[in-house]
Amino acid sequence: MERIKRGLSIALIVVGYVTLAGLMVFFVSKSGVYPSGDDTMCHIYKGDILYHSIKEGDWYPLWDSRWYNGVQNMRYWAPLPVYVLAMCQGIAGGDAIYGYLVFLFLTCFLSSLVWLRIGCTHKRPWMGAFLGFLWFFMPNNLMAVFVEGNLPRALCVVMLPLFVSFVHDYLLEDKWVGLPKMIVCFGLMTLCHIGYACMIALSLLVFLIIFKMLYPKKGRVSNVFLAVALGFMLTGIWTYGALQGGITAMDSSQAMKNFFQSAWETINPLLRLKGTFGFYFGLAAFVLMILGMLMSKRESMPGFWTGFVIFVCTTNVMYGVLVHFPGSQFLWMLRFISIALCFVLYSWLLWKSLKKPFVMLLAFLLVLDVIPSLSLIHGGLKFTSPKDRYEALEDSTLIGEAKEITNQRLTLLDASSLGADGAYLVSRYEDGVPATFGAGWQSAATAHNIVQLNQAMGDGCYLYLFDRCLEMGSDTVLVQVSQLQNKENDVEKVDEAGKKLGYKLVSTSPGYRLYHKDTQESFGVVSHYSAIGIGTSAPLMSLQFPMIEERDETNLNAYTYEELSQYDVIYLAGFTYSNRDEAEDMLLRLSRHGVRVVILADGIPVDEATGEQSFLGVNCQKVTFSNGYPELDTVDGLMHCDLFPEGHTQWNTVYLNGLKAVMGTTTDLNREFAFYGTGDNENLVFVGLNLTYHYALTGDSGVGTLLSHAFGLKDEDLPKRKLVSLTISYQQDKITITSEYNQVNTTLAAQDIFSSKQKTYAKNHLLYVDKGKTVITMSYPYLKEGWITTVIALLLTGGFLYYTKKRIGTKQNG
Repeated sequence: MERIKRGLSIALIVVGYVTLAGLMVFFVSKSGVYPSGDDTMCHIYKGDILYHSIKEGDWYPLWDSRWYNGVQNMRYWAPLPVYVLAMCQGIAGGDAIYGYLVFLFLTCFLSSLVWLRIGCTHKRPWMGAFLGFLWFFMPNNLMAVFVEGNLPRALCVVMLPLFVSFVHDYLLEDKWVGLPKMIVCFGLMTLCHIGYACMIALSLLVFLIIFKMLYPKKGRVSNVFLAVALGFMLTGIWTYGALQGGITAMDSSQAMKNFFQSAWETINPLLRLKGTFGFYFGLAAFVLMILGMLMSKRESMPGFWTGFVIFVCTTNVMYGVLVHFPGSQFLWMLRFISIALCFVLYSWLLWKSLKKPFVMLLAFLLVLDVIPSLSLIHGGLKFTSPKDRYEALEDSTLIGEAKEITNQRLTLLDASSLGADGAYLVSRYEDGVPATFGAGWQSAATAHNIVQLNQAMGDGCYLYLFDRCLEMGSDTVLVQVSQLQNKENDVEKVDEAGKKLGYKLVSTSPGYRLYHKDTQESFGVVSHYSAIGIGTSAPLMSLQFPMIEERDETNLNAYTYEELSQYDVIYLAGFTYSNRDEAEDMLLRLSRHGVRVVILADGIPVDEATGEQSFLGVNCQKVTFSNGYPELDTVDGLMHCDLFPEGHTQWNTVYLNGLKAVMGTTTDLNREFAFYGTGDNENLVFVGLNLTYHYALTGDSGVGTLLSHAFGLKDEDLPKRKLVSLTISYQQDKITITSEYNQVNTTLAAQDIFSSKQKTYAKNHLLYVDKGKTVITMSYPYLKEGWITTVIALLLTGGFLYYTKKRIGTKQNG
């Protein structure tokens, strides 16, 4: 009878979960703002593309032509959430938006079942049932789903409590069956969100250290580490390729700084009443955590202390400490909050000695803390359907009209102010067009190009903006006026720049301007630049002087004399070399034969042999200025430059020794410094004081004139471009391109999965072909290496589990 009662109780709880998830989905559907979240439509779009690909027989599309001039959507963003969304869309009858509602229902329901299972395992079913009702609705979890739109993280959060329970139970009970559960669970979380899985692993490290301090003679911590490592390695068939390039190759140090905040902001419940829904630990959860740290028993204490350590690490004070750790650019600590909450709530479930009145009080406080965040679900019940909302958005932003007139590609310049909604509307499956932008830019091979376009818009470099849009194959450009450098005051400048490049203003609306260039239906671009920029800092000057071609190769020795002799000007800034003598010899020959070589002294590499920053006989000496430059005496006369902008008041730079002809000096503390002049010959020009960066930051006209003199270029000079017809056809994992010209920029993003028997090459991350028919085939990235990693992991997992089972069996028999 007791078992029947318990079974009925569990059944009623499950019915309650279904009802709760159903009500949540109902209120979301009537909110008038769904699908909400910055990245939600990014994930829905990928699920939609996969769903239609599967219908056509392609179960793993390697490439999508619509975003970012072509992108590997399944390469750098974990595949499991995409398949789940595609499955949900199938359940919803093929409608992507209704599929999103199915996804919400499943994540809410499954996360509830996970906690119920944990509660039953620990003989606390009612506590588990309550946490099941609570977990999805914890404010930080709601924020991740409905504000950030991070659907992959939502899937991770479903499995996270299960993983924590597997780890804890294994440590206390030393039963080998916990290890395969850990391995599978961590592997699945890796396939949901590789970055979040790594955050969970780091949090687990903190937990295990604390556990070992409390239980010095209990638990085989090394086995847990091995289980996590094996779970990660088993996904090698995907993760190996995902870790080659993408976000792992980018500098995320600036992004890291945004993921810390004050402790009070993290627990202040009043901010949500003002409409601020940020990362939130929760005041009630904080009180629970402190009580658990001080008053709970040893079994439950590790989780409380783990939560506390993570909480402390989210504060602004800890940023100054953690920034010096290896790999710190990925320590986005505020993203760890849900992990910390999981450890805290799991420890609360284990805290069996806590008196019932206190349990009820804490439960009440936790529920109370959830209430202000429920507006993220109901949205004020505006009852507007997504279809009506998106139609209105297309009209107000001119996206609908832009799609109608686009021949080849559309560039939406909104600085991501529309979130992923804009990218989705531009390229959605039903009526979309290919786009220069998209959502989830870390996966784009053209990430550098689109960063440059955004910076050009914000810095007022409108000639560069339209010229590079043309280079990217966009015949239609849609500009959000509020993102321009001087907003409405720059409208005439934008119109003039567009007109100079052949883009006509065809429509306006409050806040948007639509430009279009008459082109062939499908076209490539044949270009001629008279200047080339080499080095990590060179693209900064391309914005100001569009004639300077950007190149992604920074090593001088990768270029040939014949290649560089085709240019009139070579600009070096932040370059490298593998053989200094050969690099110097090539540049000397080029300059002596009439090619102008301009070198930013601040970007000269330090010689490893001498420790000096020198090149071609010119030495750099460090100097620091405060607030602004002293008076500059140049060939163009005396200059009084604009002051250094905020955040750059201490200007660390270099002056020059060894110039043959000095064309610019300054005096500071009664010492004269040379900062501008020539070396071996008049075509070998050096510029110091980091003047190029100063010009990029301030737009100082005097500095601009000096740099124009140094380059021998004008800021209105543009590369010569000729649009040529291309025939491009797409098949599964294959592209066929027919061109009547050589050295044609196809305007497709160059991908490392492309291969061809015909000659192809990449410049500035774009794919070039020659005359004739070019067939490009695609292959799964790093398939061999990925398979080897997974197979090795399978063998190691089998051996590890066999050894552990045998050890535990021998121990129990003994």
